[in-house]
Amino acid sequence: MIHALQTDYNLNILSRPHLVTLDNQEATIEVGDQIPYKVLSQYGITSYEFKSATVKLLVKPRINNDRTITIKLQPNADFQNGQTPDGVPIIATRKADTQVKVDNGKTIVIGGLMRDSDVQTISKVPILGSIPILGALFRSKINKKEKTELVIFITPTIVTEDAAVQSLVPEQKLSDKAYKKMKKLIKNNDKNIKNK
Repeated sequence: MIHALQTDYNLNILSRPHLVTLDNQEATIEVGDQIPYKVLSQYGITSYEFKSATVKLLVKPRINNDRTITIKLQPNADFQNGQTPDGVPIIATRKADTQVKVDNGKTIVIGGLMRDSDVQTISKVPILGSIPILGALFRSKINKKEKTELVIFITPTIVTEDAAVQSLVPEQKLSDKAYKKMKKLIKNNDKNIKNK
């Protein structure tokens, strides 16, 4: 379904993490960037500080007696949304904090994390576009409204001892390319150990 939406609409998959945790234990995964920016101290010394722009998911599942799962969810997505005049990154944040009860293997959908933005693009001919009054003939301005929605799909599954062997195998969790690289690394590592 997601692949069909990706074809028909402007859909971007930010992250597809797999987390495994014990009953009633918290697990977190965070993927993204640290954005550096210059900071001038009171003594005139320039240094760098960092702001996080990441996609983060915190989960805490609890297995109930009827084999349903009560799960505490805290999804968080930070995006760089331009800069201040002095070069500090502006971070737009979308997050939710909820607790739901779901059947084993069923998918939860969290939506409604929307953002409206006005994007202005100015194109101009170098030098001529900067001339006062006359320069308007050599530049164009496009205003565009963008509406984005962050939708989170979560499928909690109880992993029993019997199912662990099948459900945690790397080839089911990695892309084909990543799995081939992993196998190659393991093979090379085994050779190095034998040679020693």
